Amino acid sequence: MARLIKTTLVVSAALALAACGVAQDATGHIETIQDNSNDDRTAPSEALQPDLNTYEAPLMLGDGVLAGDYGGVAFPTETVADVSGYADWGFAQIEVLAVNGDGAGMVLLDFFEDPRSLSPGTVMTYSWDEWDAIVMAVGCAGAEPGDWAYDDLAAEVTVSVEQKRPGLNVIHFVASFSDDYGYGWGEYDGTYSGSFELTVP
Repeated sequence: MARLIKTTLVVSAALALAACGVAQDATGHIETIQDNSNDDRTAPSEALQPDLNTYEAPLMLGDGVLAGDYGGVAFPTETVADVSGYADWGFAQIEVLAVNGDGAGMVLLDFFEDPRSLSPGTVMTYSWDEWDAIVMAVGCAGAEPGDWAYDDLAAEVTVSVEQKRPGLNVIHFVASFSDDYGYGWGEYDGTYSGSFELTVP
């Protein structure tokens, strides 16, 4: 079972790494994609389904920030970031992208359940030693969005959920990268952290 979980996550990570290179247009803008074309999907369990309509609606994402240093692109203080993403029946992918004089940095978060179903106070950690995680992260850094010199799976990522007010959560994350791990290119030790707002039912 552990091997199966590990294989599944590695495949998911590979798809996420590919997204670093193709998720932007020529201007570096990350486009939100919502695909509800498959009408034969099996509904998620009731435990992860506070409102069925939630899983059919695009994510409503608000203010985001990014900080840290990865791939030689440093954000010494929290920098305003563009946030986009999509959810599709229990899976969600969210990108947090910032740009400054050093270049561009991005963290791509994969959630293996809809993040809108996570209660305030939830803390989740993924690492290479814990393969039963429901969240993973990929970090990208380069001269500009889409021109990534570094693009790798995080060795560890921690996500926590805070309620800003009823109906609005803030998702905080810390993603650490190591040249001892990863499936991408340009392996580099570093950390990106940040947060974004998420409207919830």
